[in-house]
Amino acid sequence: MSNLVDDGCVIYLNGTEAGRVRVAAGQTYATFATGGTEGALDTVVVSPTLLLAGDNVLAVEVHNSATDSSDLVWGTRVMLIRPPALAITNQPQSQTSPDVPHTRRNRGPHATAASG
Repeated sequence: MSNLVDDGCVIYLNGTEAGRVRVAAGQTYATFATGGTEGALDTVVVSPTLLLAGDNVLAVEVHNSATDSSDLVWGTRVMLIRPPALAITNQPQSQTSPDVPHTRRNRGPHATAASG
């Protein structure tokens, strides 16, 4: 997800922390962000294991870098990259059977040849 943050944030997906931008661990409501680059996009890669079947809840706490900061901004773009399903289109030549009958051999004490 791409985030436009001024100044920092902590992102939660379904109640589990999914990422943070310029906010130290162990934060409270009074924790300041460690700065910020206004207008820059910050990328957070979210583990797909946090997604649930059906509805999901995204929650974000946004932190300013000082008590006298004049603005507070958070915006996001969420993208899902799903690889295409794997499909076998051609059988490898080494795995195909020739068009001749197979011969099986019994390797026991009374070995006999069998065709089939």
